Amino acid sequence: MIQYLLSIGTDKINHSGVSLLSHLIGTKNILEDWNSPEHLCNAGLFHSVYGTEYFRVKKTTGKDIETVRSLIGEKSEYLVWAFCSMLRKDFEKLASEGTPSFVRSFAGNIKITLEPEDVSDLCNITVANLLEQLPRLPKESQALANRLVGLKAHIMPKAYDSLTQYIERGNL
Repeated sequence: MIQYLLSIGTDKINHSGVSLLSHLIGTKNILEDWNSPEHLCNAGLFHSVYGTEYFRVKKTTGKDIETVRSLIGEKSEYLVWAFCSMLRKDFEKLASEGTPSFVRSFAGNIKITLEPEDVSDLCNITVANLLEQLPRLPKESQALANRLVGLKAHIMPKAYDSLTQYIERGNL
C-alpha cells in the first residue's frame, strides 16, 4: 500500500506542513492506536488520496479508484471516496442530527448514501485526520476540535478521549 502511495507522489505533496504520505500514515497510526478494525485503518491510510473539499489534488480517474479498491478493499475504498467527496457541512449536520441518510458531494449534485456504520467510520476518520494535523495548524483552525466533540455518539471511546484530552491540555 505504501508503495502505491509513493508511486502517485504523496511523498512530494504538501499537506498541513508535512508530506501527504506522512499525514496519511499518521492518520492510520492514530486509528491503529484506537484498535480500529482493519477496514477503518486502511481507509485512514488513503482517506484524502483523491483530494477533498479543502485539500485539492489531481483529478481522480476510474482506474485510480479500481487500483485503490484492489489494495484496500471495497468497504475501505467506499469510505475513502465518501470522505473525499462529501460536503463537510452536510456531513457534520448528518452526524449531529442523524438525518438524512445521505450527504451531497462538493463536486456536484451527487448524493452519497451513508449507512449508520459508514457515518461512525467517517466520524472516526475525521477525528483521526484532525488530531494528526492539529499541532501544525494555526490556532484559529483548532476550534474545529471543539465542534467534533459533538460527534461523541458516533466515535469510538478512544477517539473521544484523545480529542477531549487534546482540548483539556490547553492546546486550543
